[in-house]
Formats: sequence, C-alpha cells, structure tokens
Amino acid sequence: MTTIEPFCGYGLGLRQPHYRDFLNGDVPVDFVEVISENFMVDGGLPLDVLDAVRTSHEVVLHGVSLSPGSAHGLNTAYLDRLAALVDRVQPLWVSDHLCWTRSSAHNSHDLLPLPMTAEALDVVCANVQRTQDRLRRPILLENPSSYMTFPEDEFAEWDFFAEVFAAPVASSCSTSTTFSSAPTTTTSPLRAISIPCRWIVFARSTWRDTCRVKS
Repeated sequence: MTTIEPFCGYGLGLRQPHYRDFLNGDVPVDFVEVISENFMVDGGLPLDVLDAVRTSHEVVLHGVSLSPGSAHGLNTAYLDRLAALVDRVQPLWVSDHLCWTRSSAHNSHDLLPLPMTAEALDVVCANVQRTQDRLRRPILLENPSSYMTFPEDEFAEWDFFAEVFAAPVASSCSTSTTFSSAPTTTTSPLRAISIPCRWIVFARSTWRDTCRVKS
C-alpha cells in the first residue's frame, strides 16, 4: 500500500483561472491540490492541463463526494472513477471529508455533519476501509465545518474524530474549519488540534497564499 510522506512542502490549489500560470511555470510551489471530482472524466482540457502540470509539480487529490459517513455505503461507480484517477496521476495523497453527502440515490452536494454516535463510527470505519482497499493506499479525512449538533450525540466532536483516527485511517485537521466550528460544537480549538492527528493543514483564503502540510 502506498505510504504518505511526513512533509511534502507548500502547495496551492490548481483552479481554472490559474491554469496559464502553472503551464508557464510561474508558480513556485511544491505541489498542487485538485478537486478530485473535476478530473474524474475520460478526457478534455482539465485532464490535459493536469498531465502537463504533473511534469513539474506533485499532485494531491481532495474530494468532496466520497461520503464516508453514508449509511447506504459507498457509490461503487464513484469509487471506480476515483481509483482510475489515482492510478493515472499517482498523487502524494488522497483526501476527502469526514461527513456524508449522499443518501441512497440522492446526492446533496453538501458536506453534511455526522451524528457523533457509535453506530456512525462503525459506518465511517467500514466505508473508509473499503475505500483504502480499492485505492490500495491510505486516505486522509478532513474535519468538516460543523453548523449543528444532534441530541443523539454520544461523543464530543473531537473525541469522535479521535476514535476514527485510532483506526488505520490517516487524519487531517484543518485549522480554518476547526475555528469556524467552535461556536457550534462548543469544542475548544486547542482541544481539537491536540488529538493524535497525523497532519495539520494551514489554509489561507486566497489563491496567492499557500498551504503548509506537516506531521
């Protein structure tokens, strides 16, 4: 199984307005991040650009539709397309969000919060294991922004995440979502980043800023 390097440098999102800059070699970063779903296609300009950028930059894949918290399981067709993209670009790592987006055939196209329960924990771990088996590599899970809690919650948010990350899952903590979620979850941001998280991501809001990833 592919492993993840402990420090990969400084990266930047590869978005359409920035294609020309990257193709001209004018962006001095170590890697680019792309939204997985934008490149899970058979061909076209985005894939051509990504192939060209890969000659000078490493790539990381960040998804928004895996839905590891879905009680209906994973979408097999989606997982197959993701695996094909992983095989094509050989990314430094693959990531998504610790949330759910889909119920049966309906996709909300939103990062919906999970109930912090033992049942949800079992669902997440099973879906993540299936994903990692299919991709033949670990997957990073990013904490989403939480804008609500559930009366059925059995764990504090970060205790739930710690349970997930105690399984063979690579974890990723986004400081921006940690602080934005604090008023809703009443979890101290300092408590949140004290869990045994393998990666901390410091993200800025504009494309000219960089993202630092470290263990």
